[in-house]
Amino acid sequence: MNQSSLFSELSKNWWNKNSSLKSLHAINKTRVEYILINSGKLLKNKTLLDVACGGGILTASVANAFRHTTGIDINEKLIAVSKNKIKDMGIENTSFVCEDFFNFDTDETYDFVCLFEIIEHVANPMKLLEKAKSLLSKNGVIYLSCINKTFISKILTIHLAENLGIIPKGTHDFNLYKTPHELKKIIDQLNLNLKDIQGVKYNPLNNIASFSDDTSVNYFMKITK
Repeated sequence: MNQSSLFSELSKNWWNKNSSLKSLHAINKTRVEYILINSGKLLKNKTLLDVACGGGILTASVANAFRHTTGIDINEKLIAVSKNKIKDMGIENTSFVCEDFFNFDTDETYDFVCLFEIIEHVANPMKLLEKAKSLLSKNGVIYLSCINKTFISKILTIHLAENLGIIPKGTHDFNLYKTPHELKKIIDQLNLNLKDIQGVKYNPLNNIASFSDDTSVNYFMKITK
């Protein structure tokens, strides 16, 4: 099963915190916290674009903090889930677009562009970051997450997490993981600025994610123009 088919199959349980996606919900809390801690004040005047938004968990979770949030994903079933969920939640300042991000054509720019849980799923991260940069406002910020390309990350995120059913099998491809150094080279080549890197850890025994000084498995980055 390819990843598109996998995510379509998972769409019906995307918002179920007790499903095979429970780790996604746990890690989403740290994403929200990271965004709010690093984004300053007066967010009610700001806009945010959530790339590869899936079922809209992050997009909806930060909606109240921003003037407007937009989620984009290529998967029709996940966008349908997203739209239905925000309707049920009564969120009115959020919209969703079903389109390939690389083909996303808009005159708008965004104060924040989020690339969570996508770097390790694309073959060309430079193209992804370049597209994100093109959509940033003058003082815009990119937030991203990635899985480090280490022996321990392979053991934990593939051999253990997938085989023990913590996450669905086929979710990850170790060859697409990126080290912070590899991403830093791309960031420099695009004349962007790496402002922060933050390790993240996840404990499957209690389903809790938290910040960590250790970046050997998961990490977040804050990048500016």
